[in-house]
Amino acid sequence: MNSQALEATKTQSVKDYKAQHKLEDRKKRVQQYKEKYPEMTPMVVQKHPKAKIMSLTRPQFLVNQTVKFSEFKNQIRTKLQLSPQQTLFFYCGNNIISDDISLQELYNKYKDREDEFLYLNYSDCEVFGNQID
Repeated sequence: MNSQALEATKTQSVKDYKAQHKLEDRKKRVQQYKEKYPEMTPMVVQKHPKAKIMSLTRPQFLVNQTVKFSEFKNQIRTKLQLSPQQTLFFYCGNNIISDDISLQELYNKYKDREDEFLYLNYSDCEVFGNQID
């Protein structure tokens, strides 16, 4: 990716997944995922509006429930091509996510009540929040 394309990706306005997809479609998608992949966690991972790093190309993820959040976080770091010196924070609502929580625990505690996706935001800076244990 050339530097102009990378810069354009970094500065794109963040589009909210819920605003882009109707509630009925989101509910249907989660139901299909649960039927086909019952051991997986349906997630939407989006860049926080104040973040200065690039956005993920695809915000939806299906990840095994037994995976620790730290493993998932490392996968996202790789997708974003972050150096070891760059910090990455993840938020669920107003809470920073602890690395040692499993995705199943996180999902059961914080899934969206309407469509049952787990919505996470990420940022290169600590923008707000409390740590989730």
